[in-house]
Amino acid sequence: MKSLKQRFNVDIPKGILFYPCCGNDIAMPLELFMDTISEYHFVDINHIILPNEEYPGRLGEHRELYRYICNNLIKDISQQVVHIEKEQLQNKKKHLLNITQAIKVPKENYIKRNKWIIKMGDDTKELNITRHKKDALITLIELDKIAVFYYCGDSLGEGGSGQWWLGPDIFRMVLDKLVYGGIVVTDGSNPDPDLRNLQENKPLWKNSWIHKDQKILETPRDFLYQGRSFKLIGQCGHKYGPIYAWQVK
Repeated sequence: MKSLKQRFNVDIPKGILFYPCCGNDIAMPLELFMDTISEYHFVDINHIILPNEEYPGRLGEHRELYRYICNNLIKDISQQVVHIEKEQLQNKKKHLLNITQAIKVPKENYIKRNKWIIKMGDDTKELNITRHKKDALITLIELDKIAVFYYCGDSLGEGGSGQWWLGPDIFRMVLDKLVYGGIVVTDGSNPDPDLRNLQENKPLWKNSWIHKDQKILETPRDFLYQGRSFKLIGQCGHKYGPIYAWQVK
């Protein structure tokens, strides 16, 4: 298993990894970044299950990757679960009234924090993993200094978040929190469907299979957006189409 740094010899800045609407897609981001990122924030309105926790699909698509992570996990220190009152989130929702996409406040909202001690070659490293069972947009406004924005496997239809994370409104919020030299990793999920022809960040999502029927697929490339340069690093996986990484300066 190789990290993004090992595959492409790219420097990863200090900061957190933020993955909104993640489902249980935890293993791949850990594989790509656990040698460079120490703090992870995974967000979904449903329960999020870590690779070392039992669930029926555990040995499915990423069988070898799950085994690799579990075999190198020395210690899992489960910390307290912090429950969040629904009213607190409703108040924070007011700060997002200019965002027209769906903001969901489920009945049960909480944060779970795990501290892992993991083997990295001849050394060990501490990973701090936070799982937010709550709306991802509300979580975004609570975070800062994002080093890696990881976003894959979301959809426009039923079962998807209904939030256009690669659309201009939300992606601008992400870029405001993405540090210089930060990394964007995505399979092209959820640009704004009403503004696709106007969006200048098309290289982020035009490779996604979601758009194949529109005959607009193209090879990802470097580009400029919102005054920042996006340099293509390379392909690093597959979800709803190939997953690519860019470095943003």
